[in-house]
Amino acid sequence: MPADNQSPSGSLHRNYFASLRFVLLPLAVMLLADIIFSLVASDIGKRVTELRGLVESGQTYIKPFIEARLRLNWGTTVLLFYATLISVSIFNIIVIRQSLSGKKKVAFIVGGALITFLILGHIAYSGYFRTEFSYIFYFTFDTLTASKYYSSSQLIAINILVSGINVLAAIVSTLALITGCCIMSDQNRKTNLQLLLTKMQQLKKFIGIISIMLVAGVLHMIAWLYWPTALIADNSTSKHVVEFSEAIGLYWGATFSLLIATFYIPAAWSINKRAEELIRAHPEQTKGMEMQEWMQKHSMSLAPLQQVPQLLAILAPLLVGPLGASLSKLSGPFGGG
Repeated sequence: MPADNQSPSGSLHRNYFASLRFVLLPLAVMLLADIIFSLVASDIGKRVTELRGLVESGQTYIKPFIEARLRLNWGTTVLLFYATLISVSIFNIIVIRQSLSGKKKVAFIVGGALITFLILGHIAYSGYFRTEFSYIFYFTFDTLTASKYYSSSQLIAINILVSGINVLAAIVSTLALITGCCIMSDQNRKTNLQLLLTKMQQLKKFIGIISIMLVAGVLHMIAWLYWPTALIADNSTSKHVVEFSEAIGLYWGATFSLLIATFYIPAAWSINKRAEELIRAHPEQTKGMEMQEWMQKHSMSLAPLQQVPQLLAILAPLLVGPLGASLSKLSGPFGGG
């Protein structure tokens, strides 16, 4: 019996586990990015201490309208981030429910719960021991606290909003990993171009919606780090904080773009090559069309011109940092200037 027509449950389980290889490279990129950030941002704790000390010493003054503008900008990104996280969750859940059933669903739920626990554990560990990653939060939160400009209830609300984003992002990241595995599973089970066509369509939708979520995340990160500039009287220091915020946004934007690229490129290539194999083995499925003609007509080709939307989705997190910074500067002077 040909491999394409195998249907034993053992083969099916192997097929799902084989799809895990497509998420290993993005996970490796994220781990490498975290390690490099810990090395190159090793002095971020000192910068937080300096900024907090500057605010506590009284060498600041609040410009209410500037502070309100930056606070509202941050609030806008919070709204966008929550909306995209919820939207991505719904999309992921729909794909997972359509792809998994019975024991497979239970296995993936257990595995997803474990991954979510590990991500939340990393966040909790970073926050407790104040690692370089957690200082992205403390850079702003400690400054807001030291300014005495905000009531305790306001600070609690801010903390809850950011913590909620972190928890939801951990859950959605896990769902995204499972969704990626679901999309890339089963492609070897049937001699059916329609199945591969559906998977390519799902893959493109998947990276598009993930890109939107990551763009919202970068915008939120930059707006969060901009906020303390409203508490700094010195224009030079304010400018340094702005440039520092942009650098962090650029770093994580580049990381997020790499995450998308390292998942999409191997996955799209795999589907494309599988489709070519099926057309060679069963040319009647193209209904008389040449292979490349059929591939281009059904957006299965990897030709550069057909990949422009996907290229934009990949680059969006990288480009949004500099673009957002430019738009912010057009709206007025540096936060504290």
